[in-house]
Amino acid sequence: MRGRAATTLAALGLVALATAACAGDAPRPARASGPFPDAACALLTDRAGLAAFLARLPPPAAEAVRAQLADSGLPAAVVFLGTAPTAGYRVEIRSVRVRPGGTVEITVRHEAPPPDALVAQALTYPVAVRPVPAAWLPEGLREVHFLTPSGRLLARARPDGTVRPRPLSPPP
Repeated sequence: MRGRAATTLAALGLVALATAACAGDAPRPARASGPFPDAACALLTDRAGLAAFLARLPPPAAEAVRAQLADSGLPAAVVFLGTAPTAGYRVEIRSVRVRPGGTVEITVRHEAPPPDALVAQALTYPVAVRPVPAAWLPEGLREVHFLTPSGRLLARARPDGTVRPRPLSPPP
């Protein structure tokens, strides 16, 4: 039991999110190292992009995205924190802004359970979906930036699928 508790605490202490953002037809989530290697994010603008993105998610996460999009539809910003080892992880999309020059900025906040919290020992799939009015998207969409609330860049993508993910430090 002691080894299992230590492993669980180590996993909680190593929370990292490496995301990839991509606009257009084929979002390509990046693979990350650490406890959440399947984390991903995207600005989805059409059904082909949605299908490609969902195919890369674990089935429970893909189903959660489908359910949330059933009410709002596309376009939408989607952030999947990754397969979490316990309950208590959260992710939210705080804002979507369009900047001059064809850049969309999406602010993402995430949190982990406190190290001393009693949480269910079950895999969870934290996901956030936020509709984006099509009229907001610039005609010449150049880049999508996923940022922390403090403005630190998490991922940058171009419509051609070129992605540059950055690791996200553990939540406070």
